[in-house]
Amino acid sequence: MAVMFYLLPVEGPEIATSDDVAMLRRDVDRQFDAVDHRFELLDARLEAMEHRIVGTIRGEMATLVTTQTRVIVVGLVGALTANTGLVLAASRLG
Repeated sequence: MAVMFYLLPVEGPEIATSDDVAMLRRDVDRQFDAVDHRFELLDARLEAMEHRIVGTIRGEMATLVTTQTRVIVVGLVGALTANTGLVLAASRLG
């Protein structure tokens, strides 16, 4: 039996033509193109945000490392000065 036998009867205006299907396909393609464009814009915004965040983190890290290095150097200079004073005092006593 033919496939047409199993289909429900339809009237002329209810049948989609190949032009209708082609038009629907163009509409769907346009909608997907619009969605793709929105995703591209979103990707660009996220990339710009990523660069700002990374720049901020790098700046803060540089500041923290500089501050920490300064504290360590001052502490070491103080400890060396104190040890030198102790060695000199011990050598005069001894």
